[in-house]
Amino acid sequence: FPSNDIKGSLGIGIGVDTGTNTITISGASGYFESENTIGFSYSLPIGNDTFYIQYPYILSSNPRSISCIFQNQLNNMIYYPSISNIDKTGFYVNLSDVVSENGYYLNINIKK
Repeated sequence: FPSNDIKGSLGIGIGVDTGTNTITISGASGYFESENTIGFSYSLPIGNDTFYIQYPYILSSNPRSISCIFQNQLNNMIYYPSISNIDKTGFYVNLSDVVSENGYYLNINIKK
């Protein structure tokens, strides 16, 4: 790195090019707190609008946050998820409607 760049102890660098007014970040990908985050995909079965989603393993405490992003590569259908009853083993997701066909997923990220 040139002298006006910053290099962190974990190998993440921030480069500043004043000639082009650009900032470059190197050595970073994924989550900075990867050991504190669980990410997985859940295939939504047809015929229901409420699902219990179990974590890949039991957590030591309730998670700090959960995000569910609906993924659809089939058509323009959208189901809006809401989350409830969060505990150390899993949580419930209620969708805006009953799932009508296979091929829909929730991408889930859990922050421990």
